[in-house]
Amino acid sequence: MVSSIRKVMERRLRLTPPLTAPLVEPCGSTSLCSSRPTAGEWNLFIEWHNDNGYERFGIANEYANLCWMVRNQKGVARIGMRIMGGLSTAPRTVRVNGPRLRTGHWYDFRARTVWSPDPKEGIVEWWLDGKRLFSRHIATLYTRPDGSVSNVRFVEDNYRRHAGWDATIYFDGTRLGPTRASVRY
Repeated sequence: MVSSIRKVMERRLRLTPPLTAPLVEPCGSTSLCSSRPTAGEWNLFIEWHNDNGYERFGIANEYANLCWMVRNQKGVARIGMRIMGGLSTAPRTVRVNGPRLRTGHWYDFRARTVWSPDPKEGIVEWWLDGKRLFSRHIATLYTRPDGSVSNVRFVEDNYRRHAGWDATIYFDGTRLGPTRASVRY
């Protein structure tokens, strides 16, 4: 049996260079209720997804610039983050492992991102349940072969490999803003 991808909610925020508000802080709560995530990394639930501008250059794929997922490696399910950016023809990828997944637990997420294809200017910081798990300068957007820069949009969904069982993810209180104060965190 093949399950379909059900989008729970989608919010879009497009950022186009020059970025007038390059710092974006999403925060909110997420509960992953499924007791059986699919294997591997394809259990995405929060993404800053790139646009499809890469297609005109014959590039096969560009994946979401910043996403959170359940990484199920060797039977151990963990909350994880993946960051991609730099040259779209040779992107850099960083994976960050978080804690073991606790189904039914409401995770409080907060991230701070400065969007840039330049690893000296881009920044990603991630807090989960009040604990900072990652903070680093890193490329957070793609540079295309013609020098143009990708855009991103914010998505809350359940993007996963096909599976014969349902998965439930709840999102609550998601807020996006240019400062910590603006998201009331």
